[in-house]
Order: sequence, then C-alpha cells, then structure tokens
Amino acid sequence: MDIYKILQQEINRIASTQTGQAIFLVGSAVDMEIIDLEKIKDIDIFVITPGENHFQREVLEKEGIKFDISYLPLDLLKKGIQEKWALVISVLAKAKLIYGENQEIIRLVKEISNIYLSGPGPLTQEEMKYIRFKLYQDYEDILYRKSDHSIVKFLAYNLFREILVTYFKLNEKWVPKDKKILKIIKKEEQMLYNLCNQFLEEENTEKILQILLTILEYVLNPFGGVLRYWPKGKFPLI
Repeated sequence: MDIYKILQQEINRIASTQTGQAIFLVGSAVDMEIIDLEKIKDIDIFVITPGENHFQREVLEKEGIKFDISYLPLDLLKKGIQEKWALVISVLAKAKLIYGENQEIIRLVKEISNIYLSGPGPLTQEEMKYIRFKLYQDYEDILYRKSDHSIVKFLAYNLFREILVTYFKLNEKWVPKDKKILKIIKKEEQMLYNLCNQFLEEENTEKILQILLTILEYVLNPFGGVLRYWPKGKFPLI
C-alpha cells in the first residue's frame, strides 16, 4: 500500500472542488517523517475554504486508510483567531501545508502558531472565583448521592474530567483533546498524574470521593482553593 499515493489522490480530489483553498496536514501525522498507520488512528486533514459558509467535516475510508477531513471557511478562521477558539488554535498551530498558495491563509495559520506559543491568557478574577465555587458545589452534590454507587461513579468521572480541563485553563494552557489530557499531565505534573491513576483504578465509593477531593484541592489550591460559599453579589447565569 502506497500511503503517499493515496494521500495525494485525496488531496487532488479535495482541491478539485473549488479554487483558492489551502489544505493542511494536522494531527499526529505531522510529526512523522514517514506516516505510520500502526501508530495513528487516521490521517487528519484541515481545509481552509474561501467565502462564507459553515464548518463541515468528512470522514471516509479509501483503500483501507481512514481520512478525517475538516472544512473551515476563511471567515470562520478569522473569527476563530480573533476569539481564540481553542479547537482552531490547537489543531492548526502545528499544521503542515500540503496544497495551496493562498498567501492570506498561510499568513493566518502562521499567526495561529504565534498565538499558540503565547498561550490562551489568564482567566479573570470573576471567572476564577466562579470555577472555585462551582467545582466544589458539584463535588458536594455527589456527596448527597453517595448511597447510589452507580450515580456516584458517573458524576465523579464527569467532575474528574472537568477538574482536569480546569487545570489547563487556570495554568493558562490550551485545553487538549480528551485523549491527550492524561499524557500531557504525566509530562508536566507527575503528582497530579499519580492522583489521576489512583482515582481511575479505585472501585470503592468512599475512596473515589476522597481522591476526587484531593485532586480538586490540588488543582485549586494555587489559585485560592475551593470556595464553599458565595456572598450575595454578581453571579454568572451560564
């Protein structure tokens, strides 16, 4: 199987649909000198299209190779850069141009790389205060239901993910895809990674809740810790 021949055929197919676009290779394949399908699930392609439209996605298989193709109009790319959409920034930060000569698009993708390196920026004090309160309220809500083991595990795993996402936001880091969260935490924060493993391996309801609280406090303590009460005042509706 000639992976590159099949990839080129797919690029040609996409390019034939319209002019003025740019096609980028994204995802795990970008860092590979030779694309190894045993190490990646599929080949991810990102297409920037001219004009105004909506985001589209196409997933297909060709000669045993799975392609995951995203189509993003230029106007949405610009909006994503202006508003720092995490998905657009993190996906295109390391994109490799494989087709097209649209200089505006190429310039914008280079701008994305610079934005990614500088990080998403800090949360406001109000945002941080709300997070400290909400996460602990969600934890207490689980405590009230601890007689039901299934519900506790379901809610605990949901909150566990939310806490880890919050870890990235509080530390001014781009939130990665779910499948990369633990891998990045292992590289950056070994103590937190060890706690995550303990949580995921535990079956006892009481211990699950104890470890979850430890993780919550570990993530929030550098930013003021959990906030148990909210004095009368402004409160976000969403």
